[in-house]
This record gives sequence, C-alpha cells and structure tokens, in this order.
Amino acid sequence: MKGNILIVDDEQALVQLIAKALDHYGYSYDDAYAVKPALEMIGENEYNIILTDKNMPSLDGTHDEGGMEVLKYARDHDPTMEIIMMTGYASLDSAIKAMRLGAFDYIMKPFDIEDLVKKIDFIRICQNFINSEDVVLLYKSLHIGMLEILDEQFHLSPEKQHRLLKFVNEKIDYMFRSLKNSERIIFQQRETLARLAALAEELYDNTPESDPQMTLIKKIAEQASQRA
Repeated sequence: MKGNILIVDDEQALVQLIAKALDHYGYSYDDAYAVKPALEMIGENEYNIILTDKNMPSLDGTHDEGGMEVLKYARDHDPTMEIIMMTGYASLDSAIKAMRLGAFDYIMKPFDIEDLVKKIDFIRICQNFINSEDVVLLYKSLHIGMLEILDEQFHLSPEKQHRLLKFVNEKIDYMFRSLKNSERIIFQQRETLARLAALAEELYDNTPESDPQMTLIKKIAEQASQRA
C-alpha cells in the first residue's frame, strides 16, 4: 500500500519536515526545491503522489504559481499520479482552479503534518480500490462540484473559507473511507462465496447420481455458483 512520493517546495525546512514524516510512516520519497528539477524527476521516475507548493517561482520566473506548472506537467506525463497542492493562500477560487487542472486535493499552510499524512494515506486508499480510476474520478467530481456550489452561493471571509474548505475535505474523505471499508467487506464475502462454490462443485462431482441427496446437492452447487 505504501507508495513513492515527490515533495516539491522552495522552503527547505518544510521539505525536511515532510520527508521525516514520510520516512517515519514507511513511504519512499524524493524532493525538489524548484520547478525545473521537479519536472525532470517526474519525467525520469514513477511517483504515486506529488506534494507541491502552489506559490513558488515559475519555470521562467515570470510568476509565482510554479506549483501549477508542476501539476500540469505531472497530469500530462502520467495521469495516474495524484497531486496534493500545498498553499499558504488557500481560497475557494484557488482550490477550484487546482482541482480543475487535475489536483486530487489541497492543504493549507500552516498545516499539521499528521493531517498531510492522513491525506496521503487517503489517496493511497483510493488508488487501491478495485476500480480505482472510477473512484478517483468520482471523488474529484464530487469534491469540485461541492466547492463550486459553495463559491456561487456564499461570499465568505478568507478565515471562514479556510474553515469551510477543511470541513468539506474531512466529510468527503470520511465518506470515501467508509466506501473502502464496504468494498473490503464485499470482497471478503466474494472470496468466501467462491470457496463455498468450489466446495459445492467438488461435492457435486463426487456424489453418485443415484444418491438420494443428489437433487439437493445439485441445487446447492448451482446457487453457490451464481452467487460467487
């Protein structure tokens, strides 16, 4: 379940803090302190998740949203890589913009390192669903849809937007974690039914046609096969 992560941020102290946490939780990682080396590393390596600061110098130095360049390149290079956008200037507008470009999620600085690890763990849960592409697409569609509704209906102060973004994140993440638990239960049930079906088939194959219980055994085998 653990994965390979790229950390991109021009704040060296923050990169080191995140790296220490990832190491503690068993994730492998690389780090980059600017857009250019980040793009090179994405082109040369396979990553499950990219953590990138939104507000850092761009590749050509003309603006301070270099994280968006990292996001665009990563999504074009390998759509299975998921991106968490880190920003100290979070708003509904910036969150929606990042997610429209393909970000999986965002986190607002300053953040608790444990909250970031939870987001990473959550993405790995989604990436390990049986139909992971459909699940990720559903998550993103639902998330951005809710943000757009909130942006259209409410005019909130930056502080209230910050709290609202965190609330929405937590509730949607909780729902998808619950779905994963349900999938796990269903998967276990399927495995059990498959074993029962195999046993029923074996019993059917090894029972003589003249056996008085043959009709019942045949029915059990058919039902087990249909449910497996």
